[in-house]
Amino acid sequence: MKTPSASKLRCGMPAAFLLLTLFLHPAVRAEESWKTFEKTADNYSVSMPATAKESSEPVSDKLGTHQMNSIMGQEGTTIYIIGCLAYDSGTKLDIEGELLANRDNFMKAVQAHLLDSNRYEFSGCPALDFKAANDQGYVFEGRVVLVGGRIVYQLATAYKGSEAPPGIRTFLDSFKFLEPATP
Repeated sequence: MKTPSASKLRCGMPAAFLLLTLFLHPAVRAEESWKTFEKTADNYSVSMPATAKESSEPVSDKLGTHQMNSIMGQEGTTIYIIGCLAYDSGTKLDIEGELLANRDNFMKAVQAHLLDSNRYEFSGCPALDFKAANDQGYVFEGRVVLVGGRIVYQLATAYKGSEAPPGIRTFLDSFKFLEPATP
């Protein structure tokens, strides 16, 4: 029996959340307080604006239904999203293909072009950081990490202008696994 490939899965949910937030929600007043969100089921913690909202939704495709857990917050005009998509246990992942496809599909959804990309190991797991921009003046920074049968998206920080708000580094640098990760 052939093991299903995840190449068709490459979910655009984080990009969809970002697009909805960018174009449907007005900018909110900057919040000074941040908090650490610990997601034991997805094995990570991350710091985000304290007003961030958590959601969990099923995502369906040709291979079945998968669970997408996410947290989305906003501070001023900067948006922060982290999500975890759990694939079915029998799904075989093409590591390099998944990293690149998730980055590229995100950029396609927000009509951005790549500014920088860095492939590395994050706590022993394959990871890809990237920076992109679009013609509307938004700049995006993000990370995709493959861990076990899950893809963790630490994506969708967006801002206009040449100076990244300090919260972007706080958000990206605060991400960590709660327990040692198994690639």
